[in-house]
Amino acid sequence: MRILIVHSYYGQFGGGEVYVRSFIDLLRSHGHEIFLFSFTEGREIARDTELILRDAFYDKNQNPGIYFVRYLLRFYIDPWVITRLRRWIRVIRPDVIHIHANDRYGISVLLALRNLDIPIVQSVHAYTLLCMSPTSKMADDRICLQSLGLRCFAKGCLNLKIYLSVGVPYAVKGWLTKKSVDIIVAPNAMLEKRLQHCGYHNISRIDHFVEDFKNRDINSFNDIEPGNILCIGRLTEEKGVQYVILVFAKLIKDIPTASLHICGEGPFHDRLMNLVQEFHLEDRVHFHGFVTNDELQGYYRRANLVIFPSICLEICGLVNLEALASARPLIISNRCGISDLFEGYNQNFIIDITNTRLLQHRIMDIFQDPFITRQLGLQGRKIYENKFSPEVHYQGVIELYSQLVKKH
Repeated sequence: MRILIVHSYYGQFGGGEVYVRSFIDLLRSHGHEIFLFSFTEGREIARDTELILRDAFYDKNQNPGIYFVRYLLRFYIDPWVITRLRRWIRVIRPDVIHIHANDRYGISVLLALRNLDIPIVQSVHAYTLLCMSPTSKMADDRICLQSLGLRCFAKGCLNLKIYLSVGVPYAVKGWLTKKSVDIIVAPNAMLEKRLQHCGYHNISRIDHFVEDFKNRDINSFNDIEPGNILCIGRLTEEKGVQYVILVFAKLIKDIPTASLHICGEGPFHDRLMNLVQEFHLEDRVHFHGFVTNDELQGYYRRANLVIFPSICLEICGLVNLEALASARPLIISNRCGISDLFEGYNQNFIIDITNTRLLQHRIMDIFQDPFITRQLGLQGRKIYENKFSPEVHYQGVIELYSQLVKKH
């Protein structure tokens, strides 16, 4: 099968990019021909299997007139993007088009895909299809079931500047998505519910996946460093790492050997560092910055516990799946909308992460009983094999493709 993957970000390395790269490798390993259309801030790339257009929106030293023109092209309509994409589709003649992130030139991409008589699938990797607030919740932390519109400004979720600059074009893009896409893929129940409530139909539930780590022995817990706590992700306020640091400051009184390892980068780094210095934890809390996927294996092997403290709505959190694959105990925030994914996991460890007293108790439960470490690890590994492995994901996707191709 010939499959065109559309993904906005080429060369960046967030959770969505990790997934898309692994997804392309998975499809190719099963003999499919894969083509990629994307955007880069560097030079354009045009190969037999890749068309990567240059996104000049963030070029420095732009005068206001040029910036405004580029803003209109990027967030509304760019005839050049439409022409290039349609021309390339005529050349490669895909059987299926699969959109992933569609944040750059999204309206232009959807216009290019109109009336092609080719099945179109879109996987949702972020709540930006429905909401532009940092947490994907309302200002009072309640979950909103509405899609982008005037109410985003009226309820105080977006200020006027952000609403006018990106809220309107994202609402237009959402309308075009409903008109152009045959099937929307939602990886969790809350997202599926919100999509349905916002008028999206033909939604398919398919869980995400992560690749299994190499050279992993799930029966060995010998590499675990007692008291080693691991947090991985982008460092922003809504990712909740500050709650882990606050608990860690109390925890070291009972667990003198405890250490906290934080992998990731982001604008909240300095605030977190200040918090560490305030509690005099510089020798116990370690910021490792960006860590490659191969290097992450070592961090997971040494971890006594992995914590996912996000308080914003998430798609699945690849960190959670990697922890399960590594057979390591996991504490998951119940405020990020993905609790349904972990049916079969010990529910005592899916908690309100802002309840620091409860978080401290749960960490102590794991540290004080090696049996719980092993039990949670093997329980998580079983869930990974049954729900989040590459082959389970592939079967769900290829069945969807086959149904759409047959229908068309």
